[in-house]
Amino acid sequence: MDLRRHLTFANVASATALSLVLGGGVAVAAGLAPNSVGSKQIKAQAVKSSDVKNDGLKGKDIKESTLGSVPAVDTVVTTQRATAAIGATPTTVATLGTFTITLRCVDAGGGVTRSFLEIRTSVDNASYSSDEDVYPDFDVFSGPQVIATTNDNNPAIQHAQFVATEPDGTLFQGLGYTSHRLNGAPGCAAQLTFIG
Repeated sequence: MDLRRHLTFANVASATALSLVLGGGVAVAAGLAPNSVGSKQIKAQAVKSSDVKNDGLKGKDIKESTLGSVPAVDTVVTTQRATAAIGATPTTVATLGTFTITLRCVDAGGGVTRSFLEIRTSVDNASYSSDEDVYPDFDVFSGPQVIATTNDNNPAIQHAQFVATEPDGTLFQGLGYTSHRLNGAPGCAAQLTFIG
C-alpha cells in the first residue's frame, strides 16, 4: 500500500488535532502545561469566591486579620427544666424583659399528649420569629404565640428556636426543646438557653 497517496493535508491536520485533544495537548497548544498556572499567572483580584471549590480553602489559607471581629455575647442563660401536667395552668419557663415563655400540656384525645411552648408580650410593637411563625408586629392583644409544639406527626421531643425583639431594639435569642414525654409518663417538659 502506498502511504503517500493517503497523506493529504486534511488527513494530517485531523490526525494532529485528534492526538492533541486525546493526549491533553490542548493546554500545550495554548502554551500551558497541565497544573502549570500559578500565582504569577493570575492577575490581582482575578479569582472570585465562585472560582474556588466549596470547602477548598483551609484555615491556614485565610489571613485572619482580613476577617471582621466576631460579635461578643454578653450572656448565656439556661433555664431550669420546666414541667407541666396535662391540663394544668401553663408553666412559666422564662421571663425576658417584656416577654414571657410558657409551657402548656394538653390531652389531645385518643391517648395523644401535645406540648406547646408559647411566647407572650406585655407591650405593643414588639416582634418575634420562630420555626412556627413570624410576627413583625407582636402586641399584648396578639395573645400567646406558639414557638414549638409536639403532636402525632412529629417526635415526642421538638427543637425550639426563636428571636424576640422589644420595641427599644433589645434582642433575645432562644434555643431549646419541648417534649410531651415526662420521664416516660404523661406530661410535658421544656428547657431553653438564651443568648444575648
